Amino acid sequence: TGYIGQRLSALAAASGHEIICATRQPCPATYTWLPYDLQGPAPECPAGTQVLIHLAADTSTAATNADDEVKAAEALIRCAQQGSARFIFISSQTAMATAPGVYGRTKLRIEQHVLAAGGTVIRPGQVYGGPERGLFGLLSGLVRRSPFIPILMPAPGVQPIHVDDLAASILAVVERDDLHAEILNLGAVQPIAFGSFLMSIAAHRVRAARLPVPLPVALLRLLRLSLGRSLSAKWGLARIFSLIHLPPM
Repeated sequence: TGYIGQRLSALAAASGHEIICATRQPCPATYTWLPYDLQGPAPECPAGTQVLIHLAADTSTAATNADDEVKAAEALIRCAQQGSARFIFISSQTAMATAPGVYGRTKLRIEQHVLAAGGTVIRPGQVYGGPERGLFGLLSGLVRRSPFIPILMPAPGVQPIHVDDLAASILAVVERDDLHAEILNLGAVQPIAFGSFLMSIAAHRVRAARLPVPLPVALLRLLRLSLGRSLSAKWGLARIFSLIHLPPM
């Protein structure tokens, strides 16, 4: 029922799949609902479940308990194994041991468990389009509120993918049975400058002129330090910093 899951569920249902949502809040009535929270025990996989797709993540501004999130993923993997269901984990391009934020390091830890169990890992680039949710929603909100676009120097690169293309790609993986213990990178082949991505949001989503303003990354780091961890998270600086250190896929 999240940003990606909502689009994936609708596409899968339209393709004739039966959808079971393991979520905190009730899902659309056309799907089967299993109440589930990352902080609680794993749900029981209904008999006949063929694929379990793990899209849940703690994206709150509060400090993420990485160990709990990894344990939740391990429990979901066991749930899939008990029902002989394939396991697909939607990770992140930020997944790496040297990620500046807990989010990317946690994703990498979960990936290792998924691959060890023979599951498939999908690392999307910067997801955009559709409803303004997730990091795309945060960036769109920033562009909407400010007359300026920060052009980071040096310029980090992002590899965007539209949320509907990502949903179609996940469904294509679901419908194949020859992908095991693999990491699949999904995004634009050539990275584009983060500032250009923000300017595209201004032109095509916000439909307003915005003034590009050069912003040294060193100055942004200073701002982050002065704000502190909680305010940086609230303003979205922690998530923006995760884009600065992205290795090309």
